[in-house]
Amino acid sequence: MKYFMDMHCHCLPGIDDGARSMEESLQMLQQAYADGIRTVIATPHFHHRRGHAAKEVILEKVQQVQEAIRETCPDLKLYAGNELYYSSSLPDIIAEEKVCTMAGSQYVLIEFSPDTEYAEMRNALINIQTQGVWPILAHIERYFCLVKKPALAAELADMGIYLQVNAGGVLGNYGRKEKSLIKKMFAKGNISFVATDAHDTERRKQILSEAAAYVEKKFGEEVADACFFKNPQAVVNNSII
Repeated sequence: MKYFMDMHCHCLPGIDDGARSMEESLQMLQQAYADGIRTVIATPHFHHRRGHAAKEVILEKVQQVQEAIRETCPDLKLYAGNELYYSSSLPDIIAEEKVCTMAGSQYVLIEFSPDTEYAEMRNALINIQTQGVWPILAHIERYFCLVKKPALAAELADMGIYLQVNAGGVLGNYGRKEKSLIKKMFAKGNISFVATDAHDTERRKQILSEAAAYVEKKFGEEVADACFFKNPQAVVNNSII
């Protein structure tokens, strides 16, 4: 296994419900570094309640944090992204380049309310695709419609939607049904990314190693390498998985 890449976390200081200060931001990244993470895409919320910092602010924060972490984590690379909460205006906002794509690529990280109906989610993701970008569905284990009927998650993957799960979900921290969905999607080869979705250093940590060990044991080294390194690297390289 190569070093890990974390493509979903909230480590930028003071702009959403993640790190509250530069000190906490650096603590999160030092925790990630100690766990073997060497590349991070910071994905602050673009959400009407949890944060909606301007693209320019996010890019500036990334530069500030990258410079501040250089001394303690010299080979850690930090990129800008957003976790984009879907609304009817989001496709236009993406088209107008008002938000951050993932590391400046054609990939975008999309989230929905947990109780979103499947038809609404499917149509929304199709709308996102029409903007010429490649949607990644954040933390699929949180959506009731997919947990209830895993075949719907497989249908999204067949449509070209990339599926991301949280490390905590892989380990069963969110419940048995949620873990069952994840296992079924791994068995079908439909999971593209495992990420921390970290918000702090205690309750929602920036740790991937335990989930990586589980995935490698259950589904093989090749699958683990893809989800924790190769696919995130493809995002950074703006290449198709």
